[in-house]
Amino acid sequence: MRNQRDGLSSQDVNATFRALSDEHASRRAELEREQTWLKIERRLGVADGTDFRDFAERSARRVWAMAGACAVAAAALLYFVVPSRLQYEVRGAQINAGWIQARGEAAQVDFSDGSRVELHAGAALAVQVTGTHAARTRLAEGDLDISVKHAPSTDFRFVAGPYEVHVIGTKFHLLWRPETQLFSLAMSEGRVHVTGPNGLDRAVSAGETLRISGSEPRAALSARDADAAPRVEARAAGEANASSAIAARAAAAETAEPSDSKSGAPSIGHSDGPPTPTWSLLVAKGQFADVVATAEALGTERVLRERSSAELSALAHAAHYTGHSTLAVSAWSALRQRFGGQKAARQAAFFLGRVFDQQGRRADALHWLNTYLSEAPSDVYTSEALGRKLTLVQKLEGTLAARNVAREYIGRFPRGAYAQSARTILDED
Repeated sequence: MRNQRDGLSSQDVNATFRALSDEHASRRAELEREQTWLKIERRLGVADGTDFRDFAERSARRVWAMAGACAVAAAALLYFVVPSRLQYEVRGAQINAGWIQARGEAAQVDFSDGSRVELHAGAALAVQVTGTHAARTRLAEGDLDISVKHAPSTDFRFVAGPYEVHVIGTKFHLLWRPETQLFSLAMSEGRVHVTGPNGLDRAVSAGETLRISGSEPRAALSARDADAAPRVEARAAGEANASSAIAARAAAAETAEPSDSKSGAPSIGHSDGPPTPTWSLLVAKGQFADVVATAEALGTERVLRERSSAELSALAHAAHYTGHSTLAVSAWSALRQRFGGQKAARQAAFFLGRVFDQQGRRADALHWLNTYLSEAPSDVYTSEALGRKLTLVQKLEGTLAARNVAREYIGRFPRGAYAQSARTILDED
């Protein structure tokens, strides 16, 4: 509504009054400031024309700057003196009397420093935080895939029966079977230190597998590259080195499981010697390096072309656990190509997705997880595949795109390993 006499609107009038009010307040503040300085000068007996005001203002600015710097320093000191404590989150497992149990499907424990422990179905462990980057984990039974992030103060310890694995940053597979006292450690990256009964005190490095059984008086350490040339030469000459179990298996590996290849390639023949343990059995016993060594001695190209789906699956897992990622991917790819439609081939899609996810190849990982979910919507790994897909979609396409996956996951697996993450995504605005 406009004022008819002067042509000003009510908004113009209000703006004019606000401007006058601000100007009055500014002049009054300056006047009060001037009067305050005069009172101070009279009290102190300061003569006219001195630089007392400039000196006082400069001093005040210095005092406030020093106070701010002290506050920042105090905050920084508090941060370093009182660091945050290591925390962890359990996904997909049941917790009973302090024990974390993976029943029916895989579970995981994520630590705040980026470390992770993946529990295979049936595994049970307890975690005790002992420092900023330190924890003590006791494995009651089962299999674990462990990735520990390195930091100057990292001190993770994994106890399995009478054995202790000291870690400062690495990746490895740990197995403990209390009923047979079977301890197996397969290194993928880095180096760990293992102590145990009978004076056991040794380091295990990437590519090595340490296996100790209750029926064995001593630990057996297998290196993936150690003595590879002698093994190949012994096989070519038809010699079996009785002092080396790996060499003997490599020389007699042609007695293993027959091929069920669709390509019609002939099965490798049988011998009259004692039966050689199948690769599946060796993997079940934690003898991953033995499987990889045997495949390398025979020739990986031949193995990938001729071996059965069960052997290729065992080889892929053994290669993955011992850090032979390229061989693992090749074995799972061979399963897909040669045994399409079979259960092992469908599950190979999941394992390809998981290994690419672990390598940070998100687009490839999402492709294979989607392939697995379309081919095996109700398989044993479906929950984990859908959970990993949820995480990947959120990273690649954003939270909005991940909400549909989150709804599907909650609807199908309300108590699954990724249920809390799915609910968090759905709760975001």
